[in-house]
Amino acid sequence: MDDRESERERDGKDRTLFVRNFPWTTTDEELLQLFRTAGRVVSTRTVSFKKPPYRPRGIAFVVMATAEEASAALEKLNNAELGGREIMVQLAEPLPPKFGKKYTHRQYKSRAAGACMML
Repeated sequence: MDDRESERERDGKDRTLFVRNFPWTTTDEELLQLFRTAGRVVSTRTVSFKKPPYRPRGIAFVVMATAEEASAALEKLNNAELGGREIMVQLAEPLPPKFGKKYTHRQYKSRAAGACMML
């Protein structure tokens, strides 16, 4: 493994998964329990609407401990059932830096839903 690959793994680019189509009532703890069946989970974060009533949007980001565990979770849990719905799991893509703006946190997004997360 070269330096770029190990740096990318430390940054989480290949470890962050985007999860969508789960019920709004799903909690971070329920996601954590589900993804623990596929490997070690570093964190989970559900995305909520920015305006009242601030309800969850049915999308989340899950960071796995290694890229291999993220890959295993992707294969095992994509199209799995959670709360009576078939969830979709994909690798989150890093947001490209914006011209003239510095970021202090890494950001990830999913093209499918237009969601982004700051770590």
